[in-house]
Amino acid sequence: MRDWIEITGWTLLHFVWLGALLGLAVAGVLWLCRRRSANARYAVASGGLVALLVAPVFTAAVLWQAARTVEPLRAADRSAAREPGNRSPGGHALVARDSLGALHARLAAALPGVVAVWLAGVSLLLVRTGGGLWRVHRLHEAGLAAPASRWQEAAARLASRLGLVNAVRVVESRLVGTPTVVGWMRPIVLLPVAALANLTPAQVEAILAHELAHIRRHDYLVNLLQSLGETVLFYHPAVWWVSGRIRAEREN
Repeated sequence: MRDWIEITGWTLLHFVWLGALLGLAVAGVLWLCRRRSANARYAVASGGLVALLVAPVFTAAVLWQAARTVEPLRAADRSAAREPGNRSPGGHALVARDSLGALHARLAAALPGVVAVWLAGVSLLLVRTGGGLWRVHRLHEAGLAAPASRWQEAAARLASRLGLVNAVRVVESRLVGTPTVVGWMRPIVLLPVAALANLTPAQVEAILAHELAHIRRHDYLVNLLQSLGETVLFYHPAVWWVSGRIRAEREN
């Protein structure tokens, strides 16, 4: 249990600077791509989110491997220090080593508190994320049960143009206020009933094309990755900034 707390705590602390570096890297690449298409910037931001999610996993793996090798080395150092003739480092080196050791000790003592606060935050955000997923599930179930929209044929034609292989169901719903895509394996486009009354056929087809583009780009999976990142790495501003850029570029 102690090893788990230490590895988790150090992983969270290391991600403070790792996340900052990755966030700056994403910002730099997005700046270079500022004249490229929204799809290109969306891909960059999504790749940055994946990197942010992978970084702590990689850090934890490195720390776990290090924990298996450090203790034997410490034992060997203690044994060597007790042997006659072994001299301690000089004054400046000793002061530097002691300062780093004191900082490391203070951070190590704070690890249980860091992990406890992180777990509390993750628990609260899991409730929010779980509630959102449950609402999406309910919308998907309602969409499966509802009759197909009169725009189903137009959606099939647009889906064929976009190269979508799987059929996409289109349903008119009073449960949503804006056009929404729910589901991954069996995606459904929900069109708000109230909005359709004031739209021309050309406008409805433009909306359908926009929503079908979300499906072709697998935005539902990216949404899940965003929810994961915002829940597990909630304490880092870079995660929220990159996630915000994904949402902005998704709608451009």
